[in-house]
Amino acid sequence: MKSFRFPLFFLLVLSVILVSVGACQTFLGTRHLSGGRAFPIRLDFLNQTDQLVPKSETSFYSPEKPKLCAALRGNGDKVLAQFSALAGLVERVGVVDGIAGASSSTVSMFLYESILMNPLIWNCGSTPCDDATVRSRLAFSLKMGDVVVKGFLNNPLVKSLLDKDGQEPSAEAKQGEEFLKYGFHPKTRGLFKRLKRRIIHRFAWRVISKKFYQFTAMAGADFLNKEVLGEIEDNLIQLPAQKRWELMRSIEGLEFNNTDVSVLFREGLLNFSHLFNRVGLVADFMAGRGNYPKAQMAKVLEGQCVAQSIGKSWSEFVSTPIGKNCEKTVGNLMQNYLNRHRNSAPIANTRLKDPIGGALKAVVPVSVIVNGGVEKVQRAFREYQLLYETNLPDPAPGRFEAAFKAWTDRTAQIKFDLDFDREVLYGYWGRYSDLKKIATQWPVTDEIKSQKFTPLGTLSWKDVLLGSPVEPGLSKLTPLKDTADHRAAGVSGYMAGGWVELHPTQVTRAMGCERIVYITREWPEDNEYAEGLVKLFKISEEKRKAMYDINNPSSSFNQSLREADGIWCSDWGKYKLFDLDAMTQQAFHSPVYIRNGEDSVLNRAAPLLQSYKPGCMPIERRS
Repeated sequence: MKSFRFPLFFLLVLSVILVSVGACQTFLGTRHLSGGRAFPIRLDFLNQTDQLVPKSETSFYSPEKPKLCAALRGNGDKVLAQFSALAGLVERVGVVDGIAGASSSTVSMFLYESILMNPLIWNCGSTPCDDATVRSRLAFSLKMGDVVVKGFLNNPLVKSLLDKDGQEPSAEAKQGEEFLKYGFHPKTRGLFKRLKRRIIHRFAWRVISKKFYQFTAMAGADFLNKEVLGEIEDNLIQLPAQKRWELMRSIEGLEFNNTDVSVLFREGLLNFSHLFNRVGLVADFMAGRGNYPKAQMAKVLEGQCVAQSIGKSWSEFVSTPIGKNCEKTVGNLMQNYLNRHRNSAPIANTRLKDPIGGALKAVVPVSVIVNGGVEKVQRAFREYQLLYETNLPDPAPGRFEAAFKAWTDRTAQIKFDLDFDREVLYGYWGRYSDLKKIATQWPVTDEIKSQKFTPLGTLSWKDVLLGSPVEPGLSKLTPLKDTADHRAAGVSGYMAGGWVELHPTQVTRAMGCERIVYITREWPEDNEYAEGLVKLFKISEEKRKAMYDINNPSSSFNQSLREADGIWCSDWGKYKLFDLDAMTQQAFHSPVYIRNGEDSVLNRAAPLLQSYKPGCMPIERRS
């Protein structure tokens, strides 16, 4: 049985624990995929007036028909590459004025809209900036994401918790791991008998923190799920074997066995609500809200920083003397802002409260388990909880592997036979007018996404972030929030993240976009995480190929590629989590495939892709 690893790293990442479980049965009827939409959709509630951010809060609104849109592929722990790619697209082609994406790309969308809202992007003193200045300022602000991430990487606590590549774990970390495995079995008690409670905590915490840091590039109890943190702080020493082992499995995050459905019901390690509060602070800075250093940032954007950064990734820019000074200035301004607001009262008009699509046309999908699947989730969770609360003895020395296997064999037997056709829909959040347009202009075809499309209405950005990016392995399945729009849509159930829709070009087109650039990577089919979830969600091999097969001309994937006018062909998949400079440089300078070689606008995206690269061109271009 193979394990799948797909670490998620949100900008601050990046990477909800909504610890309550429970949802009411959906009241939608269903029919099979072969007969049009799998789920009858309701459109009347989409006749509402769009919820837009007040003019006093933004200097930008998308035009009714966006000229240049980006469709983003979720890229997990490589989210910073997406910022760099967007910076390259804006700098070389134009302002992106419509966007769609799922999973971790939702964070990119949220922060990009925040930058667009800042008056300093658009105003040069008392007059509007010209297009070239707007694009260069916008691209510079996108590149600044490096400053945030490097701020965490240079944190002394973070450095102390991270073992270097190829370096053996410390003796302390090894002892902590042994404790989590064996506990206080009488034959191992001598190993710990002289150690006080706080020292044992430190051993175990080192192990947890190390994994946690590799997993999210953040350290600290603020971001830990209270359900998990309580177990650690209150009674770690007394925890029975199965609870310690489930803690170990939570530490691994999105590395899981594709035949063991317990990953869908296990508490995740992160408290995403707290995590996204920090993301919200960064968004507030980008949007110019709160106690924003407007005069100082105006000097940055009006001076040599922006001009000297054109044509360069952030790492290339900061290798110059001017770049080093600019990075220091921006870093200090951002750090002072975050420190000032972190422990004070929340910003009243924080970006997290803004509705999705409030300024920038945006669409975000999420998978939702509905109908009979709701009862199956609840039944399986009760079965898992019963196992979790049934205490097991600590294993004898040398017997951990056998005891742990016996435990995982038990959790793998939890029954969860989901009917993917009838019990999983693809919900989409966005502006009411855009969702209605998509519903009426995206025809139902053999393309599975078109059959499962279900508009969910408008939601705050905070709740959107607590939906699409929060996927199995990071969190147990969480209830879809009970809102007036969700009730009007006739949808209730459990969210399972946005992993099902990683190539959202069709919804972007139906939203009214004139040109679409799909930002993706080579060989996207080697997504072991998604492949693992395909098996957990009982998706047949036939359906899997219809969704993801890179060599099937009729697959959802290839149909999505054909819909794009341009494809930004990054190679972020080959980089390790901390290869930030090389990864962002490659993403910024990525070659672009253009469907119509005569397109004078997209030709500005040079270098152009000249030869076939899997995942960056429709399959028919291979020949």
